[in-house]
Amino acid sequence: MATVVASTRKNAIALADKEVSRTRTALEKQQAKKVELETTSKPIYQRDTGRDSIMTCVKLSLCMLSEFVLREYFGGHAIE
Repeated sequence: MATVVASTRKNAIALADKEVSRTRTALEKQQAKKVELETTSKPIYQRDTGRDSIMTCVKLSLCMLSEFVLREYFGGHAIE
């Protein structure tokens, strides 16, 4: 009976060691990935919606002004 208990204990310890080893390996991979992501040199930009709206209004105003000039001074030729 004692040998069965000792054998079961050895098997349990071996399984636990394998699980610890597997977990350590996964942890090392994740830490390496974290370091790689921290050193990434890609900048992240935040969009300025106020400036974007102003530029959209400027573009539309410029198009409308161009259309007005073509109609009034060039006899209604279409923008080409």
